[in-house]
Amino acid sequence: LLAVLGLVQKIAFACGGHMATLQFYGFEAIFFLAAAFVVLGIYLNSNAKDKVQDPKAISVDLALFRTDRTFNIGAICVIALLAVLYILLW
Repeated sequence: LLAVLGLVQKIAFACGGHMATLQFYGFEAIFFLAAAFVVLGIYLNSNAKDKVQDPKAISVDLALFRTDRTFNIGAICVIALLAVLYILLW
């Protein structure tokens, strides 16, 4: 992916265009991979699906996070309105 982006950048500079430099992608890639491995490790250490759970764990009922139909429609309308305003005012 970075090779393709580098090629696109060279072509853009050759044609007189300007494009963001790719010099910091190495650090960002390492940071992203490290963060992904940390999240994966936390996920694998959690015992949410285990047969024997930690006695100190807090059990959460998933019904607390359910929303009704009117709330979902309203949320979609708000997001659509924000998207339209973003497009118009950009």
